[in-house]
This record gives sequence, C-alpha cells and structure tokens, in this order.
Amino acid sequence: MLSILVGGMKVDDQEQLADKYGLSRPGVLTSWIRNINNVRNMCAHHSRLWNRSPADQVSPVKRGEVAVLDHLVGDLHAQSRIYATAAVLQFLLRTINPTSSWGSRLKEHFATFPATTVSEISQAGFPAEWNTLSLWN
Repeated sequence: MLSILVGGMKVDDQEQLADKYGLSRPGVLTSWIRNINNVRNMCAHHSRLWNRSPADQVSPVKRGEVAVLDHLVGDLHAQSRIYATAAVLQFLLRTINPTSSWGSRLKEHFATFPATTVSEISQAGFPAEWNTLSLWN
C-alpha cells in the first residue's frame, strides 16, 4: 500500500518526501519504494531472490546525488540485483534511524556463508569489498 500511496501523491508532496532523504528527484524515491515492495513480496512468497532481477528495479542515482550510493553509478549488474535494494534500504535506514544495526547484521550474516563458486555473493550484485564501503560502515 505504501508504494501505491506514495505513487499517487501530488508531485509537490512527493518532492517534500524525497527532500527528507536528500533526493532531488521524487521519482527516485517512488521507484525505490516500489522495488522494496516487490522484493518484500518475493520474500513473502518464497521466490528465488539470490541471483534474480526484481521486476521493479531501483532508479539509479546520478553521480554526486547521494554520495554513499555513487558506487552503484554505472554498475548495471549491481543495479539490477538484490544488492541495489540492500544498498537503498541501508541508505534509508541510516536516514530514518541512524542507530539501526541492520547493515552490520547483514555483513555478519554474509560472513557466515561458506566459500563456494556455486553461489557467490557477486551473483546477487554485491561488488567486491562491498562491506568496506562507507555506506556499510
């Protein structure tokens, strides 16, 4: 419902909401919310998520628009996989609740994965050394 609510808001209201997150383009936030909704539905229905592209992909930011997301600019693989959703969630959570431990818990969770070439984290769009980026620290 949130994605429908935000998508149906007046442009002025969308702009105000996007401004709360430091976004200059309200369409970016709207696409992020649609993407999060889509990923939530995939999880709720036990769909494959690991190496699949969500139907509603996040609108990429422009270089310098959101500094901690600059590493996504030009990385089409990361933009089209679950990593983009995780990065957007981390950005939004850091804005909404700066004390959230979600990003740390995600890093800890991935650290428990066995080393294998069958299902590498890069298949989900996670770039090399993603956990050292400022977004995650």
